[in-house]
Amino acid sequence: MWSRGDKWLLRVGVASGAGLGTLGLASSYKAMEQKAAASAAEGGWGWGAHAWMLPVGVDLGILVFSIVNLLLVKAEKPLAWVKWVPRLLTVVTIVLNWQSGATFESKLGHAARGGPGDPGAPHAPARV
Repeated sequence: MWSRGDKWLLRVGVASGAGLGTLGLASSYKAMEQKAAASAAEGGWGWGAHAWMLPVGVDLGILVFSIVNLLLVKAEKPLAWVKWVPRLLTVVTIVLNWQSGATFESKLGHAARGGPGDPGAPHAPARV
């Protein structure tokens, strides 16, 4: 049986996890969108006006294939390859976030949690 303290700790953990996930998703989105929007001459990936499609597509791919995998497992009809799609897309997200950083430290921070542009980087907005 769960004690009152256990239930409180579970609620705090779930709320904190949801908050951390939301921050990571938002900052990763911004970092990838900025890098994708910049031209190759500016050190970006040249997606231009369609830059939003990259982070949205990768993150939706992780979500959709995770749900499909869980549903197939529940239906007792798992497909081995389906579980690898979100794993590979997660690696893609980490690599793309790494590439969006300007310095080693910012690359590490971007890869670990995603993040908005670095001050002074060509793809970053000016900070006031």
